[in-house]
Amino acid sequence: MTFYEDPEFPIKGNSKRPHDLVPFPKFFGLNFNTSRRDDWRTHFKRRTEINGAHAGFFLVAVSSLTKDLISFHKIVEEQSFDEHEYTGKFHFKFYDETRQLKTIEIDDRLPIKPCGALQYAQNVGDVFWYPLMEKAYAKFCGSYEQIETGLLIKSMFHVTGRNPEWFDNGAESCLPFNAEGIYSNLRNLIEKKIILVCKLRNPEENNQAYGSGFTIIDVTEKRRISNDGIPELRKFVQLRHPSGKIPESMMADMGIYELTSLGEGLMDTEKFVNQMQCVYSVDMSMHQLRRSPGLDAISIPFIPEKENPYVNSHRAKH
Repeated sequence: MTFYEDPEFPIKGNSKRPHDLVPFPKFFGLNFNTSRRDDWRTHFKRRTEINGAHAGFFLVAVSSLTKDLISFHKIVEEQSFDEHEYTGKFHFKFYDETRQLKTIEIDDRLPIKPCGALQYAQNVGDVFWYPLMEKAYAKFCGSYEQIETGLLIKSMFHVTGRNPEWFDNGAESCLPFNAEGIYSNLRNLIEKKIILVCKLRNPEENNQAYGSGFTIIDVTEKRRISNDGIPELRKFVQLRHPSGKIPESMMADMGIYELTSLGEGLMDTEKFVNQMQCVYSVDMSMHQLRRSPGLDAISIPFIPEKENPYVNSHRAKH
């Protein structure tokens, strides 16, 4: 049987289909009840099926979107590798500049390295929806090279159809609110099931051009030993790094603790205040965000990158 090959988006170099990589590939690994939309903590587990070190600005947006099951399935519909349905063709949807959903069809040939491993996004076990989605986004944007770096506000718009609201601390200045304030603000947004991502200063990168994109998972309180050896209750932001791998030196410099195999860890809110460049939020419900005093939230329209005055402030590499 001849499987579909996309004539509009040919693969450069060698490629493999999921069936060539694992015996029994799956589209999704986890299955959720779409009628239980409010159970966002369960839906958010879908983020564990995402892994990659490429297009981090897109990965964190998709990872955060998994929190909202209905919105997620508007752009990622259930598809199958079942032998009775499989043709080699898959499709995904993204919002274009007119806020219309545009369907992108692709074949499932994925670029590979000389060693035979996937070149870009990785499958998680036998689950392949995200590598295929990344390929569709590359086609949507023009090429894999076009999504090597990018704007978080842009990728969030493409997957939600809404302009993200954002607040930042400026290029040099400190935040106009303290660690307690940012913790309370984030907790309030999380309880409202707001989609959240952030850009943090990366001590190993040029932050005038790039920062590190993270998905904000949750906030929590834990007891830790202070520098004086006294147990104290501290507030933390739970973050997910797109690559799932953070160098130990970077963890120490950024103050990230308890890193898991998923690339998720805890950052003290005081460290978060100092490292944060921008926090982006999208409310997928119909109500408006209530801005807390001192929270300078700005809603910006979709602007092509070459015309966007905020490019350096919002560009993320990993």
